[in-house]
Amino acid sequence: MKYFKWFENLKKQDVPSAKQDTSNGIVNWQTDKSRFNDFPQQLLQNVYNSPVGSAALDVWQEFVEGDGLTVGGDIKINTTETLNDLNAKLSADLVFMWGLSFIQKYTPEGKPTFRFHLPFEETRIAIPISGDVGKIYHNPYFGIAKSFDEASTVFYYAYNPAAVVDEIKMHNDKYLNKKTGLIDPPYPGQAYWYSIERPLARVYPQPFYYSSMNWFQVDAEIQSFHERNIKNNLLLSVMINMHGDPSAPAGAAEAKTLAEGGTLDQEDTVGGEFEKQMKQFVNEKGGVLVNWFLKEEERATFEQFPTNSHHDLFLTLQNIVADQIAIGTKVPKILIGISVPGQLGNNDEILNAIRLMQGRTRRMRNILERIYKDVFKIETQIKNINPVNVIPAEVWATLTLEEQRGYVKRNFDVELITIVAEENLEEFTEIKITENGN
Repeated sequence: MKYFKWFENLKKQDVPSAKQDTSNGIVNWQTDKSRFNDFPQQLLQNVYNSPVGSAALDVWQEFVEGDGLTVGGDIKINTTETLNDLNAKLSADLVFMWGLSFIQKYTPEGKPTFRFHLPFEETRIAIPISGDVGKIYHNPYFGIAKSFDEASTVFYYAYNPAAVVDEIKMHNDKYLNKKTGLIDPPYPGQAYWYSIERPLARVYPQPFYYSSMNWFQVDAEIQSFHERNIKNNLLLSVMINMHGDPSAPAGAAEAKTLAEGGTLDQEDTVGGEFEKQMKQFVNEKGGVLVNWFLKEEERATFEQFPTNSHHDLFLTLQNIVADQIAIGTKVPKILIGISVPGQLGNNDEILNAIRLMQGRTRRMRNILERIYKDVFKIETQIKNINPVNVIPAEVWATLTLEEQRGYVKRNFDVELITIVAEENLEEFTEIKITENGN
């Protein structure tokens, strides 16, 4: 699995004191430029602001989630959700943040009951003691400085089912209120917390696409530029040459009595009045700028800025951004809606891209399958994504019958039986899916 590290117990290296929040007992998850414990929030916001970036990661999530589990997908993990539902949420967390977490509840006797998804971006680990992380903290406002409320923070013990009976007894003894006879807080359960480690990201994960974060931001700014152009009625940038002194009084001064606290000085200037008019003109769509003048030399003249680079510049920039994000996220451009004919091989272009993504996402699916085996005690696999859900109908229609059969046979464990009708000699294909349905 190369850089993927599997933790049987949650162990971490020593955490620098700068990242320790000793008052709350947690390890901060922060960027290099921020002390607000908001790395995942910044990360996800940059992804969502980028059309190309969010589309690329959606492709990853779709392939990692697959078409559900071959075995146990309908197992109820709580009163409303199945294991397939949990698989969908965990696959999204694993793709976008390279980590996942969920809660394991127990009976007072220590028997496992319900499981619930725990949003990974809302979790923080306790400060390790001798390398062991004993608790996982959750607060929906972690990383949101203005909304953070310490009272919303709850903790779960790190996942360790072998020790749950002793852990429940220890918890009850520690948090027993002798006056009321109540345990406050009640035993919360355990949190399964997993992250993918790599160099310089040994405590909290750093996703593989982080190197493209600046390109994500550029992609977001490109659409902001076009939005501003539309709001300004697609006006080209111009320079308006005005004759006169912008600091001169705008018209005759209005006399005010000193008793009213007035002054004979004119506060409005020519420049100030013109700025007010221009703001109104720009904000009101379809407005008309009327320039009144008494003398020819007072006429306002408009000088257009050079615009020969705007259109070509943004087309070129958009292509560069798409290329760089596709490289950084390791997604074939054809799968994020960008046409690149001929680079993957004629009619097999999309089919080859699908096979490529199935291979690249195999490691993440292996992680999820090992978790289901460890926690749910079931041997299961995540089904490959149905190619019909990815391949546009018009592309599938261009393939010959033999090409369609060949693709299905290469990517799915099926048995194809050809039947020829004697009367009209039309050819039909019957598909028998084997047990693994993969």
